[in-house]
Amino acid sequence: MPDDKIVFNSRYRIERLLNSGGFGLVYLAKDINFGDLVVIKQSSFTYKRVRQEHRSWSDEKVHELVGKFQKAFAHEAKLLRKLNHKALPRVIDYFYDGEGNQFFVMDYIEGQDLSEGLAERKRLNQGPFPLKDVLNWADQLLDALHYLHDIPIIHRDIKPSNLKLTPGGQIVLLDFGL
Repeated sequence: MPDDKIVFNSRYRIERLLNSGGFGLVYLAKDINFGDLVVIKQSSFTYKRVRQEHRSWSDEKVHELVGKFQKAFAHEAKLLRKLNHKALPRVIDYFYDGEGNQFFVMDYIEGQDLSEGLAERKRLNQGPFPLKDVLNWADQLLDALHYLHDIPIIHRDIKPSNLKLTPGGQIVLLDFGL
């Protein structure tokens, strides 16, 4: 059966776009080799894109900025790859293509982020989450932050949309904002 979906790195078949922002795109994909769902984060800092947005800049300035962000993105992927904590997603691959795009691949975490959960509870008139649950999630989050600070890594973007609640009640801290 033919499949016309985009495949990155001859391995990851894109299922859908999950999010886009100033720093890149985030996709849900299927690892063709193992059949697992994964998340692919793509940096948007390519020479072509920065040149289009900043036409008045010199080539030297564009190359300098792109190089700085590409180095930071690669550093983030390599740093996150070393992490091993149940409340943090695992980075499983890093690659780039011939057009200057960089990607890293992480475990897909099934569940709902807390901002979605809050909106759903509000829509259903259920009130806030039960205190017992919130305290359990806070303990899990603080354990992850303690682990990160010992490395040392400072998470710069803690907010409900970056906290995913798994079906088993585990909280997972996403999007490091490094």
